Amino acid sequence: MGQKTDLRIIKTDRNIRNTFILLLNEKDFHSITVQDLLDKALINRSTFYKHYSDKFELAEAIAKDFLDEFESFAKYKFSDRANFDSLIKELNKIIAKLYEQRLLIMGL
Repeated sequence: MGQKTDLRIIKTDRNIRNTFILLLNEKDFHSITVQDLLDKALINRSTFYKHYSDKFELAEAIAKDFLDEFESFAKYKFSDRANFDSLIKELNKIIAKLYEQRLLIMGL
């Protein structure tokens, strides 16, 4: 059985990522500092550095996870689709999924 990750680690990582996405929607990537992230996420510097080495690694991790999720979603949804109607339905589902992730997409 695989090793379970502590719930506190998962919540902290989610907080860091969500805060970074919010900051990306407020400021230019290059003007965001780790201190901005710490202040908004209400975490210590050491906590941030336990998860990421810098904001570039954080941005890369978020982008990779998003692309991996979208790729697997698209592969699943478009496998064995024969007719146009089902394709349209699947495209609508993809649009809805992208809309759910709009803050992330706009930030990236």
